[in-house]
Amino acid sequence: MKREAISTIFQKYVPMSAVDDCVDLIVKYHVAITITRERMTKQGDYRAPHAGHHHRISVNHNLNQYAFLITFIHEIAHLVTFNQHRHKAEAHGAEWKQNFRHLLIPFLHSNIFPDDIKLALVSYIANPAAATCNDLHLYETLCDTINHLIMYFKNIPLGAFFILKGYKDVFIRGELLRKNFMCRLLNSQREYKITPLAQVRQVDAQEEKVREVIVEKWKPFSL
Repeated sequence: MKREAISTIFQKYVPMSAVDDCVDLIVKYHVAITITRERMTKQGDYRAPHAGHHHRISVNHNLNQYAFLITFIHEIAHLVTFNQHRHKAEAHGAEWKQNFRHLLIPFLHSNIFPDDIKLALVSYIANPAAATCNDLHLYETLCDTINHLIMYFKNIPLGAFFILKGYKDVFIRGELLRKNFMCRLLNSQREYKITPLAQVRQVDAQEEKVREVIVEKWKPFSL
């Protein structure tokens, strides 16, 4: 794909002032970019060259422009780390963290990010995590920049019924267990740990016709 075509595509997904730098990285490293549907388990990924394929990076299409840019840089850092160390470096070890910081800092100096995101990023790159959603402050800042109406799991009360974004099953909120909350599916005994910044829709017991199911079943959750 020609540079102009790549630039046209990236204008839809990253801040305009970051487009040229992103395209420079794609051309420099001969990366095949795929913009994918939303994936609940990841925001992007990197695949090393294999069986005649070039470096491959995918990023979810539904990320806001700042989250898309950070995810893109995250995956480019994997590429650079692979070029330097092949499979000898840990996926998100010291080598990747150093490359991620090196790649991200020029974008921080270019006034691309709003001040609140920039401050969160400065803190984040001191010890970047495997995914931005693992840094609760950065993730919340990225989401709130675009949509102030998002309901986070951490804001629903103990014992409330809720549905996770992208799913249909009804859960009930339990107690905080270290960093995450232990929750259960209403119609089974299966337990799940859910991050405080999961996007959810709180539901009324009557709406889902579940009130009669839970009075006895969920006493440990103090309903």
